[in-house]
Amino acid sequence: MLDHGNAIAIYFLDPEGNKLEVYWPTGPDFLKPFGKEISLRGSAQAVLAGHERLVADGGRVDSQPGISA
Repeated sequence: MLDHGNAIAIYFLDPEGNKLEVYWPTGPDFLKPFGKEISLRGSAQAVLAGHERLVADGGRVDSQPGISA
């Protein structure tokens, strides 16, 4: 599972070997590339709290000087 700033993504292979992605949009605009591992254990609120800790000022478009959303 990866936190991309604007979404939390789960990647897996289907039975035929095709790579699939399921993602949960989290809202903020982020510069790319951005990806940090995140645990999905616990409640949705706990996952979102972990997301907030991971991305705190770690790529938000509005936090980068000279870059606008």
